[in-house]
Amino acid sequence: MVGPLALFTLHSEIEDLPALVLLPYADRERTDPVAAATAIEVLNKMLSLNVSVDELYEEAKRIEEDLQRQMELLQKELSRGSADRVYM
Repeated sequence: MVGPLALFTLHSEIEDLPALVLLPYADRERTDPVAAATAIEVLNKMLSLNVSVDELYEEAKRIEEDLQRQMELLQKELSRGSADRVYM
């Protein structure tokens, strides 16, 4: 934990202030709507809320599909590059 969240947590501990830090696992390399949805679902249960996370899961699906397409394009490019070297 780094940055403002770490400082907040540290100071709440030093000042003996009650604090709750909710840290769902998140991918560091990209935005992670599933992590946000997980945190919201926990808060929904804890606070008897009903905040929808449907859009977050839809965004996560879109991101995964985009990443899959990019990987497929990369694989095609790599295999094409290998074929070009063999025939040259």
